[in-house]
Amino acid sequence: MKWAYRRYSVDRSRICPSGLVYRPLVKLGVHGATGVAFVSALVDTGADHSIFPASIATEVGAELFDDELESAKGISGYAISVTPGRVRLELIAGEQSLAWSAIVGLRSSTQKTSAAY
Repeated sequence: MKWAYRRYSVDRSRICPSGLVYRPLVKLGVHGATGVAFVSALVDTGADHSIFPASIATEVGAELFDDELESAKGISGYAISVTPGRVRLELIAGEQSLAWSAIVGLRSSTQKTSAAY
């Protein structure tokens, strides 16, 4: 599968003198019992978890594990609380797609996130 890379501006530094980085952006379907939401997502092959806004869970009817609130930390060490939920994810690239069942973290809209988890 191939997908586009999106250009992002970052602070210039010795490591990144141009101030530009390119990150893979994919189309992702998030499927639940009652619907599907299509979102653009950054691919982070080093992330241990996939985190989505809780509003997506409501929109698609994801199976939630409300009694299992968990904590997820990014590379910065900043922790957020997430509720696990079961969805079917679908990676879409042109005419190709790949789908699988996944347990993802769902965060409330009142929490800030700043890094991959």
